[in-house]
Amino acid sequence: NLFNRQHLRSFTLFFGMGEERPFYVEKSPVLLTARLKHNVKFFYLNYMIVFAILFVLTMITSFTTMIGLVCLGGAWLYVIKASEGGTLSLGAIQISQKIATIGMSGLSVLVLFWLLSNIFWWTIGSGGFLCT
Repeated sequence: NLFNRQHLRSFTLFFGMGEERPFYVEKSPVLLTARLKHNVKFFYLNYMIVFAILFVLTMITSFTTMIGLVCLGGAWLYVIKASEGGTLSLGAIQISQKIATIGMSGLSVLVLFWLLSNIFWWTIGSGGFLCT
């Protein structure tokens, strides 16, 4: 299981507290590669949590993102309420609830890619810096 709690390492172990040289960088590329592979396997859940926290913090500090997410939520609310009877009426056009939901899902993916792309790259950059 990917999210097994037993794979979550303690704060002191994750940050190398009590270690003689916790952040020693290997000089040999072979040793460095082996160490990086081991660390990714050993601390992967800790890395995921750090990235999730950074993502949420970056997201809530972006006014544009917050407004965009509120608008997207409002659009979903409208589609759900307007199609409660099984169809959604857009002028003279009748759209089934299933098609409206699929269309809204596609639109949501595009909007989220647009809204969250900068946040994603900022999180990857800062998280990579913090985790190395």
